[in-house]
This record gives sequence, structure tokens and C-alpha cells, in this order.
Amino acid sequence: MIIILFDIDGTLLHIGGAGKMAMIQAFKDIYGVSYNFDGIVMAGKTDEEILKEAIHKVGFIGKNNQIEMFKKRYFQLLMRNIRRKFPGEKIYPGVKPLLDKLIKYKNVKLGIITGNWKISAFIKLKHFDLDRYFEFGAFADDAVSREDLLPFALKRCNIVKTINVKDVILIGDTPRDVNCAKTHGTISIGVATGSYTTEDLVAKGADLVIRDLNDTSSIISWIFSTLNICSKKSKPK
Repeated sequence: MIIILFDIDGTLLHIGGAGKMAMIQAFKDIYGVSYNFDGIVMAGKTDEEILKEAIHKVGFIGKNNQIEMFKKRYFQLLMRNIRRKFPGEKIYPGVKPLLDKLIKYKNVKLGIITGNWKISAFIKLKHFDLDRYFEFGAFADDAVSREDLLPFALKRCNIVKTINVKDVILIGDTPRDVNCAKTHGTISIGVATGSYTTEDLVAKGADLVIRDLNDTSSIISWIFSTLNICSKKSKPK
């Protein structure tokens, strides 16, 4: 069985700033401080990590109840913002054709591995009608660090037999995605649709680096050949 885990932001889609604006407003509503998250690199981090860094930068002592209040307010604002369809929101090239093809294979399971909290992840996916492709995932609710997320995803993929990490592929747009894969011995595909270049992802050691997900046939052929799986044994459902 092949397990393919996709990052969301910068890999599958871009919501045009709706998420960051929701975070800024939620932070003001809950903590009473205007803070625009400048100086915090968001790409590759979990939402939990970003929020805790922001709390530290403004000098607060984070309390669990405030974090939960922030999340609730953030989800409300994200839902409102995303309905406004911010300029620049999009699904990246090749995403739907690739998912449409992969989901038809009997021996392929698709999952999510994302820095989003689970609720915000599915707000974004549903907005673009992408939620229907994914059976399971790992989210910021599971761990603060992205590198710790992969085991949670594999536990949820509903496979009876033991999973060989060499049959797992992680697709993401940041060095942190690549590092997550390397930490657990899985294969990584770096896609330069986010804020990092192909050179950045090559330097980090991704097993395959591509500009986008547009070349469906080549990507699937690379996956099957890398995992030494004959395409005849990987017929679509």
C-alpha cells in the first residue's frame, strides 16, 4: 500500500491572506493587542507553533483556555474571510488532475499532513472541494512541531498490516516538510509553489523537486518507479 501525504497551504492551495488576517483579528480579540505577526516565518510551521511564538513576542504567558478561545475565534473569522474570496486565492496547477488520478488506484491512500488545526484545515479544503480526496490526516492539534506529525497520520490511515515507511511519500512546499519526511525515513517530493524555490528544496535534500504538480503522468510514474511498484499491479479502481 502506498501512503501519500499532502501539505495544504503552498502545496494544494493558497487562500490569498484570509488565514493571516483571521489570525491577526483573533489575536486582537482574545489578547487585546494589535499584532500583525511580522517577524514570524509562518511557512512550514504549525498554527500552534505560530501562535505560541506570537504570544512570546508580545510578552504574554500563554494559558490553555486563551489558546482554545483563540482557536474558536480564529475558525469563525477564517470561515467568514474565506467566503469573501480574497484576491489571489487559488488551487495550484495540477492539483485536481493529480488527486483525481491517484484516488482511483486500489493500492494508494491519500492523507493530509498539515500545520493547520484540523477544523481550519477542512475549512480550507472544503472551500476548494478538496476535502473529498482525503481519508485521514495529522494536524496542529496533534503536535506543536511539524516534524512530529507523521506518526499521527500513519496511525489513522486504517491499514491492518504494518506500514513500511519506505512506502510513504510526503508532498510539501517547505524545507520543514522535507525534514519531516527525512526524520521518519519516508520519501519526500518538494513542490516550489509556495515561498521556497526549487533550489531551497534541493538543498534540503528532497527526493524529487518539481515546480508544481502539473505533470500528472510523470509524477505518478516517478512514485511507482521509486517504490518499485509495477504499474500493472497498481490499476485504478
